[in-house]
Amino acid sequence: MLKFLALLTTIAVFLLLLVGGVVSGTGSGLGCPDWPLCHGKLIPDFTNPEVAIEWSHRLVAALAGFLVLVSAIVAWRQGMKMLSALSLVLVIIQAGLGGLTVKLELTSPEVTTAHLAVGLGLFATMVIITALAFRASRTSQYSVIANAGFSQLLLVSTFIVYIQMLIGGYVRHTGAGLACLDFPLCNDQGNPAGVGLQLLHRMMGVVAALLIGWLAMKASKMKQPRSVIMLAHGAFGLVLVQILLGAMSVWTQLQVHVTTTHLAVAAAILALLVTLCVKTFGTRVVAATGESVSPKSEKAVA
Repeated sequence: MLKFLALLTTIAVFLLLLVGGVVSGTGSGLGCPDWPLCHGKLIPDFTNPEVAIEWSHRLVAALAGFLVLVSAIVAWRQGMKMLSALSLVLVIIQAGLGGLTVKLELTSPEVTTAHLAVGLGLFATMVIITALAFRASRTSQYSVIANAGFSQLLLVSTFIVYIQMLIGGYVRHTGAGLACLDFPLCNDQGNPAGVGLQLLHRMMGVVAALLIGWLAMKASKMKQPRSVIMLAHGAFGLVLVQILLGAMSVWTQLQVHVTTTHLAVAAAILALLVTLCVKTFGTRVVAATGESVSPKSEKAVA
């Protein structure tokens, strides 16, 4: 049961991130100027598209929050106590930051970026729970080749992708998305702070691409299990797509469908890397999260 429930919850949180991207891309963050109600109503008038978009965001958030609660209860009963507690704490903080964002009328990019940071943390937590749930039920276990260099590179790559997503969110919320009107060069629009953020985002993208490319090459060279190689190469393939989407975001003047896809691919890269972490660190992840391990699952090698 946990496998299905955790996967469903992970998908719901993923969709919540995307709907949040649509809200940001369409400027609908204040479609509902109050919180938790919308224009003083539980179900408002949807004549204004911005109201419909923001209300839909809140609806998806409520559904995702409920699924996280149910998943946490089931995971707790199966021994994943630390992860269960963490997911609930993150949901509560996320809801609070969402309300604060509205109360501040979107005037604080720091708060909106923190909202994204917690959302990504919740997404990563659900990916870990899902990966562990599937891992514990497998009859045949993988055996990852232990290598400190590979493990460290994976951790750094995952951290860089997470930070890069936050920088991207901060770029969006500070209005620096079009500080450079071309790509890969920068046609300065007279916004030094915005240009600095935009260039930082681009440089971090290059760093992430190089790290994940190196990770994929290392996985193949070490002859890691097929699943590990597929995850690493899948992440690198998505990075190449992500670079194109970043360029298209500038070329299309931040069209919503492009920027939302840009966010979706970034989240997918993060999910692949987090799953790879669970596979790579094996029993150490289990020990750190307090999962109850069946005799079969203990055969995994970190």
